[in-house]
Amino acid sequence: MTVRPTTYEDLPRVMEILRQGREKQLESGNLNQWPQGYPREDMVQKDIERGASCVIERDGEIVGTFALIF
Repeated sequence: MTVRPTTYEDLPRVMEILRQGREKQLESGNLNQWPQGYPREDMVQKDIERGASCVIERDGEIVGTFALIF
């Protein structure tokens, strides 16, 4: 696995991973962690611009994403 900065080209996959995360939160009964639509794409774009957004790749496929904000 590798971790690298997120690019704008990664946005569709990143947003899909975040959608799946929201679904998992709802399925587990955690209704407050990520409200519907959070985080929005414009928020992820800002994280990309400031160098805070990262993706995790395995065998060339994006399998995870996170923001590292100090």
